Amino acid sequence: MNVYYLIIVMGKLDDIKLTVLYIEYKNFFIDILSRFYNFEKCDVYHYGEILNIDELCLNNALNWDIYLIEFFGRGRVNWKYLSKNRCLQCTVELLDEYYDCWEWNMLSSNEGIFWTELMINKYKSKLNWDLLSLNKSLPWSIDFINRYIDRFNWANLSANPSLPWSDHLLKYYEDLWDWNLISSNPSLPWTDDLIIKYIDRLNWAGLSMNPSLPWSLEFIRKYECNWIWGYSSDWLMTDNIGLCGNSGIHLE
Repeated sequence: MNVYYLIIVMGKLDDIKLTVLYIEYKNFFIDILSRFYNFEKCDVYHYGEILNIDELCLNNALNWDIYLIEFFGRGRVNWKYLSKNRCLQCTVELLDEYYDCWEWNMLSSNEGIFWTELMINKYKSKLNWDLLSLNKSLPWSIDFINRYIDRFNWANLSANPSLPWSDHLLKYYEDLWDWNLISSNPSLPWTDDLIIKYIDRLNWAGLSMNPSLPWSLEFIRKYECNWIWGYSSDWLMTDNIGLCGNSGIHLE
């Protein structure tokens, strides 16, 4: 099948200038199509020999399922790229079928996968728990965390905005959190009462940059001796640290 015809069919060439570009940069056009075009499955099957399989494995508009992988075969698929594709239709059946092919670090950080406790438990020895601890798409709950309490990276958990944050959760694992990272996590239910409760654990540099605190002039004045205001060691104002760089402060 002529590649030029493929690109016309996909609606990528509609004038003479693009035609000239295609002639000169054919491989570029194929790569762009493979990486970004929203293909129908039948198009992929039809043009499979023309498309760039590496770029296709990165295409987040293409639902990669077991049938599409079987079509290309394990020898052609770029497993590193596919493992991080957010549109990978990941199931226990798929993980089992290609168990030795997956890049498990990439899978562990893939937030497009619908992770279930069944999947996590079955592959717990293969998954990267440091990366899982940062993954926003896990079925987070206290019961789930307790089940794998010794496997999680607690610094990464402390920075994860998708945990079911509450005062109860903070208290439950009070001695395990990284309080420096907790302090800069914008997803906690920040209140003045919460800050008072954990004031001896919190890090004021992290709090100063946290956009989700209950910012008000009164609140800032209350802790004015604690804030990092945003001056460097040379006493020069910066725009990215402390209160001066905090995007959550809008005082009128």
